[in-house]
Amino acid sequence: MSKFKIGDRVRDVSPHASGLGTSAGTIVDKDEGDNWLIHWDATPFYRINWHDHQIAHLKGDICELKFINSDATPQEQVLRVDTASIAVCMAWYGAYYSGDRYTVSVDGVKVEKDQNGELFEPLPSKGDGE
Repeated sequence: MSKFKIGDRVRDVSPHASGLGTSAGTIVDKDEGDNWLIHWDATPFYRINWHDHQIAHLKGDICELKFINSDATPQEQVLRVDTASIAVCMAWYGAYYSGDRYTVSVDGVKVEKDQNGELFEPLPSKGDGE
């Protein structure tokens, strides 16, 4: 019995990922041979013949993480990341651009950061109101 079902959000964890790496996708169908059909977000193609050992559930949703930095070139960097990766990305950015004047937003909503550029408080979960 598979731990996956049609509609699940997954990522590619196969050792020979053919360029998809940690891409996010949605399981859309399953054939008689227990192979999954997955629509990957980063490509217009559907991929067939995915097996349970080649995919893993996403821990959160994919969001747009945007850094606008007055002191850097280019001033705007946009990343599409799993929500579980936001804090790590912010910590990295804060360390790399230490001292720069910049803001961070997640899906268009400004988030607070501490003096090191790390996430100041947990993000509200979807459906918490805002």
